[in-house]
Amino acid sequence: MIKRVLFVLDGTYPMDVRVQKEIAALEGEVEVHLMCAKNSKNTHEFISNFFFGPSTRKISKGFREILISLFGTDPFMSNRLRTIVKNGNFDIIHVHDLPQFKTVYKISSRFEIPLILDLHENFPEALDTWFQWRKSKIIRFKNKLLFNSGRWKKKERFAVEHADHVIAVVEEMKNKLLSEFNVDDSKITIITNSEDPSFFDEIEVCDLPFEEDTFNVLYTGGIGPHRGLDDVILALGELERNETVNVVLHIFGSGHRDNIAHLKTLVNENKIDHRVFFHSPVPLKSIPYLMRNADLNIIPHKSNGHCNNTVPHKLYHGLLSKRPLLVSNSAPLLRITQNGVYAPNFDAGQHSSCAIALKNIIEDHRLYMSKASESEAYFSRKEHSWDSEAIKLKSLYSTFN
Repeated sequence: MIKRVLFVLDGTYPMDVRVQKEIAALEGEVEVHLMCAKNSKNTHEFISNFFFGPSTRKISKGFREILISLFGTDPFMSNRLRTIVKNGNFDIIHVHDLPQFKTVYKISSRFEIPLILDLHENFPEALDTWFQWRKSKIIRFKNKLLFNSGRWKKKERFAVEHADHVIAVVEEMKNKLLSEFNVDDSKITIITNSEDPSFFDEIEVCDLPFEEDTFNVLYTGGIGPHRGLDDVILALGELERNETVNVVLHIFGSGHRDNIAHLKTLVNENKIDHRVFFHSPVPLKSIPYLMRNADLNIIPHKSNGHCNNTVPHKLYHGLLSKRPLLVSNSAPLLRITQNGVYAPNFDAGQHSSCAIALKNIIEDHRLYMSKASESEAYFSRKEHSWDSEAIKLKSLYSTFN
C-alpha cells in the first residue's frame, strides 16, 4: 500500500529547491501532499494535494516568528494544519526545518502520525550571523532577545529528541547533533544537496553581462554576512592595488537592503566600482547558463557554526558546470571537494588568501579548466549525484510501516 505523506514547508514552492528535489525523488513511491506558502505554485503533477498555509509576507511571517520564539508554536500554522491532518489520513508528516517543528509535532502526536524533521541548516547558529549587518537598533535588539542561538538550541534539542527521525544535510551536522544530544546514530540520515547532471540539460538563456576581455567571476545566491562576499570584495581591492589582472565580480542574488548596502560600501571604499556589479536574481534554470559562461564560479562561505554544518545546492552546480570553482575551506566545502582535488580553496574569512587564489586561477586558467572537467565527470557519477540521495530518501520512507 502506498503511503500518504504530508510535506510541511513554511516557505514558497517550488522556490525551495531541496523540497522540490525530494518530492520529485518520491514520485511513484509515496503519495505526496504539500502544505506551503500562499504565493506558491503547483508545478509538479505528482503532488496529490496542494494546501496553502499562512502568509509568509514580511510582516505576517515576522509576527509568527516572534510567537514561535516566545511560545514555541505558531497558532496560525496550527489552525490550518490541524484541519488538513484531521481529514488527510496521512501515514507520515515531513516538516522542513526547525521553526515549525513543535507546532507540527503537537498535531502529529495528537493523531499518532510519525514525524520526520528535515533540518536544512544549523538554524540556531545561523541566527548569530544572519543579522550582523542589520542597521536598525530595534531589529538588532529584537533579534538579540528572541533570535539568539542559546534560545533556539533548546528548541533544537526538543526537536531532535522528539522527532521520529531526523534528516541532516551534511556529515558535519549529523556529528554535531550526535555529540550535543543523546540520540542514537540510526535516528539521523544524511540527505545532502547534491545535484543530478540533468540540471544542465534544460538551460534558460538570459542576458550575459560578461565581457570577453575581462576575467569574469560569478557568484549566485543569497547575500548576507555568512556568504563571504565581503572577503571577495576586499580581495579584489587588494588585487586592484597590487596587480594588473583584469578581473570582475558579478553578483546575482538577493538579500536584505542593509546587507547589500554594506557590500556596496566596501566596494566604494576600495575604489573598485568598475570591478563589482550587482544583478537581480535570475530563475533557477538560468543559473547553468551563467555558470557555464563565467570564467570562474565562487562560493566564499565563512567558517562558522552555521556554514560548517550545511552545504548549498550551488556547490554541486559549480562542480558540474565544467568551469573552475573556487571555494573557501569551510568544513563541508573542503571535504566535498576533497581538499582541492576538484576545486581550489582559500582560507575562509581571509581576503588575502582569496586574492592569492584568484591570481593563481587567472594566471593558470587552462589548468583549472582541466580540473573542472575532472570535477564534472566525478560528480556526474550516480554514487556522487542526487540519484544516491534519492535512494536513501526512499529507503528511509520504507522503514515506516
